[in-house]
Amino acid sequence: MTLKKIITACACMMLLGCTIVNSSSILIGKQRAAINFEEVKIYTAPPPNFEEIALIQAEAGHDFKSSQDVMNSAVERLKKEAAKLGANGVLLSNIGRRETNSIGFTTGTATAVGNTAFGSGVTVMSQGRGYQTISGTAIFVRN
Repeated sequence: MTLKKIITACACMMLLGCTIVNSSSILIGKQRAAINFEEVKIYTAPPPNFEEIALIQAEAGHDFKSSQDVMNSAVERLKKEAAKLGANGVLLSNIGRRETNSIGFTTGTATAVGNTAFGSGVTVMSQGRGYQTISGTAIFVRN
């Protein structure tokens, strides 16, 4: 593979990389049958007549997406985590941000012809990733 192809491949991977999402839960109540995540509602204040199912958290990160797109991905992941547990709501408790360290990749070549040497190299750096974090309590709201 030529150096030009390596540089092009690295640039494409960095620019087109997918959003990284993660979530987890701690069961504190009765788990129910899973539902479609689109049915899960987000609450900023406790609704009437609900029961707690689990403490849940989610995070999403991407180098080149807007903050709003990353937040939307984190909220979607939080809803999916709640839906797996049968919760039809999430009572938000925290929204934050987490940063990661920078990483880099360097490659180079050198060629000698007679008394002359030619060299080239490239360094690709990522400034680190900002993760949007969101957490709350998965709840089941009775109608």
